Amino acid sequence: MGTTWAEVPPDARWPAAAAALWRGRWIVAATTVAGALLGSQAGALLGETWTAQVRMVLAVDQAFTPLGGSRPDPERFTATRSALVVSGPVLERAVDLLDDGTGIGDLVQAATATPDEDRDVVTITTTGPTAGTAAARADAMAQAYREFSLEQVERTADVTARAVAGNTAAVADIRALAGVYGDGVELVEAAVVPDAPTSPRPLRDAAALGSVGLLVGAGVAVARGPRRRGTDDAAGALGAPILADVTLPERRGRYAAPSPQDVALAVVALVEFLDARPGPVMIMGLGRPAASAAVVDGLARGLAPRRVAVVDVVPGCSYPEPVDAPDGAASVARIALEAGTSLAELGTEHDVVLVCAGPAGRDAGALRLLPETAGVVVVAAPAGGGTTEVDALRRGLALAGRRCDGVIAVHRRPAG
Repeated sequence: MGTTWAEVPPDARWPAAAAALWRGRWIVAATTVAGALLGSQAGALLGETWTAQVRMVLAVDQAFTPLGGSRPDPERFTATRSALVVSGPVLERAVDLLDDGTGIGDLVQAATATPDEDRDVVTITTTGPTAGTAAARADAMAQAYREFSLEQVERTADVTARAVAGNTAAVADIRALAGVYGDGVELVEAAVVPDAPTSPRPLRDAAALGSVGLLVGAGVAVARGPRRRGTDDAAGALGAPILADVTLPERRGRYAAPSPQDVALAVVALVEFLDARPGPVMIMGLGRPAASAAVVDGLARGLAPRRVAVVDVVPGCSYPEPVDAPDGAASVARIALEAGTSLAELGTEHDVVLVCAGPAGRDAGALRLLPETAGVVVVAAPAGGGTTEVDALRRGLALAGRRCDGVIAVHRRPAG
């Protein structure tokens, strides 16, 4: 009977990202703590910053036009006034009003002006190294804008009056309109000297930079990927004994056909396994490149004079070269898995049935055949497969109600 998902061991359910995070947990912890400590000490490194605000209520919603003209959008007018507050001429005038060594560059970085979308209000926000400096900058910005705006109105009135100098009544009206318009500001709320700095705030800054450190550490851990397992690690993770060690010749990154001496111990171990548990044996591979095909080939050769059937779950998953049995031995039958193939029937025609499933977790057909097999042997190549590959195999076996019965550990040597 199969195993339900709830019965699968919790550590076998972990996805690759979780496994990578668990492996890199000390990296994540270190970057998080480092970020938190840096945030808590930011004040000592950067100094304090104080923030003050001035709210400036406008008395008009359009520019001064004594001769009349089209009426602009009030919201656009307020946005234009906000831009003028932090313009060069206003900043220069504010620097003169402060007369404390503050430069235009300081105010450019320290001052902002924000229009209110619903009301004719501009909020001026300034920062400074002390509470008094921040408040003084906000008040100076507001006063500089009022002076600049009044000069602009007076200049416009003068130009317009000269244009109609022959009309005494018109000139008088222009002067009157300019007097009423004034600087266009109805009220300025003086800045309140702040009683606490806006930065640093140790707890807030520690939490913010600690969160950044957490994300950085998690990113590094996931980027490193799941740990590559050695053969002993793979056997331990699968909860299975190592049946034998096999040394395979390697040529240009591919495993070559092993010699009888290479697989002698594995053949003995498999014979003992079959004596205890007769029936088809499924052989799966861990690691890249998977060595299961070469091992299956070596086992098929070494099991002579027994009649051996090699069943390919995935076409070509076993060793591609023809399998020639030793002298005096029966031929090794290579059988492609087809619909209706019965491992039990093959077992009556052959002494040994080896089911070559290729790399673990790659094909659902292998898992469907598990109930027909007497055992599962995993071939662990060098590096032993990543955590993801091992866990995928464990999940598949657990869901099928099976477990790994043994591991053949592969070692490689350069082919001569």
